[in-house]
Amino acid sequence: DVKQSIYQFRLAEPRLFLQKYKEFTPDANGTGMKIDLNRNFRSRSEVLDSTNYVFEQVMDEGVGEIDYDDKASLKYGEGYNEDKRQLETELVIFDEQGNESYDDDETDSEALEKSQREARYIIKRIKEMVGKEQVYDAKTKSYRDMRYSDIVILMRSMRWASDLAEEFKAA
Repeated sequence: DVKQSIYQFRLAEPRLFLQKYKEFTPDANGTGMKIDLNRNFRSRSEVLDSTNYVFEQVMDEGVGEIDYDDKASLKYGEGYNEDKRQLETELVIFDEQGNESYDDDETDSEALEKSQREARYIIKRIKEMVGKEQVYDAKTKSYRDMRYSDIVILMRSMRWASDLAEEFKAA
């Protein structure tokens, strides 16, 4: 889908998606049928609502080459209905100057690459949550402490993944 292809995962070509998206119609008039695959069964509604909110603000024909309208927005497809809590999402924007604080032993003047700063922040947040935050376990139908195995990190490149792994080992 074009919303993911703009990140160039697996060398995606957004123009190919856009061309077909504009050619195809919901009723298969002419070239082919357009089917919007926007129902998400893997994420909580809070995650989808937050994602939709951000994309509605920043994504349009000029940025992202597609309008982020109701057809493009992600729809909740069930899956977490047993956990009735309303949870908050967190959006972190990194300071380009590198002014984040990590409470570690390294000096503040140490020059770190952006990917290293991002990795350190993620590690810090994970350590704050594991063992302290409660997650709903669908298998046991009860709440339990968060484990490392409950966390998934989506990364934009293998280099970034390598940086994160190295930082995590050092932490």
